[in-house]
Amino acid sequence: MFWGVSSSGKRVLAGGVCLALAGAACSGDDAPPASSTERATGDDLLADVEVSRGPHSTISAVVEAETSKDAVVSVEVDADEGSVESPPPTEAGTSHRVPVVGMRAETTYTLRVTAAGTDGSDDSAEIEWTTGALPDDLPPLTVDVADADAIAPGVTLFTASLGGGDDAPSEAEHTGYLVAVAGEGQVVWHFAAGPSF
Repeated sequence: MFWGVSSSGKRVLAGGVCLALAGAACSGDDAPPASSTERATGDDLLADVEVSRGPHSTISAVVEAETSKDAVVSVEVDADEGSVESPPPTEAGTSHRVPVVGMRAETTYTLRVTAAGTDGSDDSAEIEWTTGALPDDLPPLTVDVADADAIAPGVTLFTASLGGGDDAPSEAEHTGYLVAVAGEGQVVWHFAAGPSF
């Protein structure tokens, strides 16, 4: 069994987590193609909105927005399955950068970008965004949850080490991952750790 701490600070039982290095590929054959960069504009206040892949994870994104005058920008994330906590809004200005994390692999989301001008004006744009597959070398996860309703909201963060023993790569680019798993057992964030991991 694995005990973790949720983002709300409660001790939670994530269930028995089994990491096996052998297994099926992380990507399914019927998975939608991952987005790389998407652009949109609003009617007036949102001069330009660009969404690109996150710098460290295939299942994160970065929303960059330019507004024609001082505004606060917020991003709402919608999907058919699972919930994603919307990131906090930006401070007032004309250049905005909002990281979006907590999305699931190979899933299409609607990112609704809203600008609220300091003068009372508002504008919005929607961008459809598809996350990429989990990395091929991320060990497959099996999560057994006895009672999903008894798990505290939030994510469980843990390490997933690669290799070990005689089969370990001698000069690996990284030696494992930091992984965040949501209550239903899906990976919602990952970060490749360096050789000193």
